[in-house]
This record gives sequence, structure tokens and C-alpha cells, in this order.
Amino acid sequence: GKLDDDDCVRSLVSELLETDGARLAIENFHRELFGLDRYRSILKSPTTFPTFSEAIIPTLLEADLNFFTHVFTRNLGFREILTSDVAFVNDATASFYGLTSSSSTLTEVRLDGSRPGFLTRVGFLAYNANLVEPDPIHRGVDINNRLLCAHLSPPPGVIPPLPEPIAGQTNRERVVAHTGEGFCGNCHNEIINPPGFALESFDAVGRFRTEDNGKPIDTTGSLFAGDVTLEFADIGELTQKLAGNSVAHSCYAAHLAEFVFARDVGNGETELISTTQSQSLSGDASIKSMLLALLTSSEFSRANTRSP
Repeated sequence: GKLDDDDCVRSLVSELLETDGARLAIENFHRELFGLDRYRSILKSPTTFPTFSEAIIPTLLEADLNFFTHVFTRNLGFREILTSDVAFVNDATASFYGLTSSSSTLTEVRLDGSRPGFLTRVGFLAYNANLVEPDPIHRGVDINNRLLCAHLSPPPGVIPPLPEPIAGQTNRERVVAHTGEGFCGNCHNEIINPPGFALESFDAVGRFRTEDNGKPIDTTGSLFAGDVTLEFADIGELTQKLAGNSVAHSCYAAHLAEFVFARDVGNGETELISTTQSQSLSGDASIKSMLLALLTSSEFSRANTRSP
């Protein structure tokens, strides 16, 4: 009968959250949330990027899983997913971060301020890029869908591809010229393109760059997130503002609740999601603390006994 006691349940859940089973479960959560298995489809031009091969793709996946495990096991939270300077590299991937390594084993390293959080890791950047150029549109869509729960749908009809680059034109200028006006501009200017442009300082394989086609990289922009507009100079400033944004924390809390409950969250969970989001945003709650709150909630631990 001890499970009838809330304090006992809380104690047992806390113990379970320290097990390998919990670690693997949260590893799978982040694998699904950020679509890490998509990395298997990464392709790059061997002419443009001779040091990038399909052989390193499993390493990129493992490195990101290690990153999320680091956040979870060190009792860190959603804020650190966006801002942490920790990464995992080996002799095959270190050069993409401007580092050197002689070990084939993934090793924890600290990156400089140009690479805050998961969004600047090579796997995410290389997946959201084409054979030779970074793809600010899909980088922006991924950030909106997975971090802000924007649920952007493809526009109707046939989407024309980006035109071929013009001599002297940057990748950003090409995207703006193609998407910035008319019907497309309604979403691209304020929602889709801005977070992608914040990542223009990283090329199609995630290497840092300061110029594109002979011109300085422009990473400035403003992103409409919920009911506020986030002005930023670069990805460092954007991730700091996302880390303090209520919509981003609410989105992560909702995704985590759906994973725990194994179903979509409904109107009945609004208060629980709001409380969990507040703990994350205002109290810097760890992922473990958020899980503890969800797993010991009445929504999880008590059956719905409404009469038919």
C-alpha cells in the first residue's frame, strides 16, 4: 500500500530517474524531438567538402545523443540545451569545430561562444543544408517546429526551388530574393527565415565562417515568437533570448509531457504544462525535476474514472 502515499511515490520516481532505463528513455525522447535519425540521409558534395563522408554520420548522431545525456545526467535543463558550450568530438569530427583530436573515441570538449547549444552542432547544421550550401529555410523551419511548436505547414501548390546563385550574391541574399515578397513573405520574413539567417555563420557541414561569396556574413534578424519579437545580432544572442522565452519553455514542457503520457496533451493538462513551463523558465528546473513533476502528477498516476 505504500504507493498510495504521495511522498513514497515521489521517492521511488526519484530513484528510477537515476537508472540507466531513465537515461535511455530520455535519450529516445530527444532523438524523436529533434529528429536525429534523419542524419542518415545527409549527403555532401565530395568536391566541395572532401573531408566529409557518410562514414562520420553515425558519429554525429552519437555525439548529439551524448550531448543530451550530458544535460540530463548533470541535472541541467532546457536552457542548457540551447546555450551549453559542451560538445563531443573525435578525430573524424573535431576539425569541423576548428579543433584537433587524435582519438577515435568521442571526447567531451568546450566550444567558444560562437557555438551555443545544440543548434550549432555539426549534425543539426549539416542535415539542414544541401550538397554545398547551408539551408536557412529548413534550419528556420526546424527551429520553429521543434522549439516553438509553430507547426508550420508546407504552402499549397508546387514550391519553386531556389534559383541558381548569382555571382557576388550571398546565400542569404538569394533566399531573401526568392521568399521575401508576396504570399511567401508573410511567413518567411518574420518566422521562417530569421532563425536560419542567425546560423549563416556556419556552412553546409557546420564549419564556422565569416564570409560568403566574398561578403561579410549577416546573422542579424528578428523572430516573432508567440507574442514577442526577438531581436538578435547572431546565434549567440538568439539562443539566449530563446532560453528566456516562455513559448520555447512551454513547447519543451508540452513535448516532454506527451512523451511521458504517451499521448497528446489535452485541455485538462493546461495547468500542469503551465506549472512545468514556469519551473523551467523561472526556476531553471532540470529535465529530471520536470520529469518528477509530470510522473507524480495526478494526470499520470491516477486513472480517469468518469462515468460513461
